Amino acid sequence: MKGAKETEWGLAAVGQSGAVQVDVDESCSEPARWELSIDQPQIYLRFEIPGPHVVGELLAFLQRHWGQSSADELRLGAIGDAKVSIIKDDEFADRFFLCVASENGALQYSLRSEEVESYIAALRSAKEDLSDGT
Repeated sequence: MKGAKETEWGLAAVGQSGAVQVDVDESCSEPARWELSIDQPQIYLRFEIPGPHVVGELLAFLQRHWGQSSADELRLGAIGDAKVSIIKDDEFADRFFLCVASENGALQYSLRSEEVESYIAALRSAKEDLSDGT
């Protein structure tokens, strides 16, 4: 779109463990917008989230469901019209799926046990960053 100003972002929090890094970015202008980036060798995903509270919600979801054999899902945010969520698999107690889905299709990335451990540690660190900034 000609003449549209591109959003500038500032890093609000970062967490890293093993090969997993999570960044929480906040827009530098109004209205306030938030994005979460998940970066690891096999996948990079950046999407809009409703607010920084999503970091704590995702951390709690992973901790609560780790080792459980029950299905559940937590919506994290969106990329345009596609929703981004984390899904707990009911087949394997230590497997989760990171999912991007629209009405026309979906992409699911399986998180292995050691990746989930890294996600938990990285999210814990990012959550601490967010707490320190307020």
